[in-house]
Amino acid sequence: MRSVVLKGGPPVHPYVYSKRLHRVPKSVESGEVVALETREGRACGYGFFHRQSLIAVRVLSYDPKVVPDEAWLRGRVRDAASLRTDVLKLGEVTNAWRALHAEGDGVSGLVVDRYGDVGVASLFSLGWYRRWDELERVLAEELGLARVIARADTRTVTQEGFEPPAAKCDAIEIHEHGVRFRVDPAAGHKTG
Repeated sequence: MRSVVLKGGPPVHPYVYSKRLHRVPKSVESGEVVALETREGRACGYGFFHRQSLIAVRVLSYDPKVVPDEAWLRGRVRDAASLRTDVLKLGEVTNAWRALHAEGDGVSGLVVDRYGDVGVASLFSLGWYRRWDELERVLAEELGLARVIARADTRTVTQEGFEPPAAKCDAIEIHEHGVRFRVDPAAGHKTG
């Protein structure tokens, strides 16, 4: 794994802006996971790199011993699911909720909403798009989803340089506190 050297100390925010970069090897591709280190050579985490974005790195791990691989992703998804089902007990009042909330759940650039057994993943990073097959599989397995759809808004598509796979899905009926709603995961506003 290639390293990106930062100006100043380790990151304290999930966004590392381009002006904080000290040295980036020319061979590092946008969307790639990179190791982060200080100018003094101190390892300080990992993140998705993007050469053309003002947010040059989306930090995924602040611990140089915790590599954001598939096991890491499964752990983040499990922790988020446990909070919503075991602690907040959302499943008792609804079958639709935000399953992953980007930086709040330690998955910078990724938002996942659950509508019954369908998940809608809003990708805000080329890195997540490049890992789509893995992400789709992990979300389906860990959240018990029958289907996962990728979405990205026009601004993200332009800035990050990817187009998510086209998705077709019939409208889904969800419920919350006894009230029923119809949601269109493939074409509705944001994630449905």
